[in-house]
Amino acid sequence: MGRVDQAVSPMSTVVVCEEARSDHLAGRKAIFPAGTWWLHRFAGVKCAELGATAPPS
Repeated sequence: MGRVDQAVSPMSTVVVCEEARSDHLAGRKAIFPAGTWWLHRFAGVKCAELGATAPPS
């Protein structure tokens, strides 16, 4: 699979982020898309590729 095959549209990433944010704020389990390192590091949320919550800072 080439890079073009793996490309994700920016709009789909925004939609996934909005859904995850909504779930997170409602207290439901939420997994944010890969590439949201800041949220993983500073908000302690789970991200698709990281797979673990960041430790409290």
